[in-house]
Amino acid sequence: MKTLPTRIETIQDVKDFAEYIKVVEDVAISPDDSFSEYANYKTLNPTYTKEEANKRDKLMEQCFSVCECEGVDIYELLSCD
Repeated sequence: MKTLPTRIETIQDVKDFAEYIKVVEDVAISPDDSFSEYANYKTLNPTYTKEEANKRDKLMEQCFSVCECEGVDIYELLSCD
């Protein structure tokens, strides 16, 4: 099974990160929302601990940087399945 990336350096890394969040963690990804805001819709409990959310937020920042450098629209990229 895939693991959470430790660094985002390429467009493929962005895709792999999004796939991990969607498939492995079963979470709908939203580029503009902090992972600290994600909650289980049934229990309303946070999806991630503070540490887990911070790690994912940093990876998302890297996703934005890579997409900007490559001239790729992150919203289009992450909305594709």
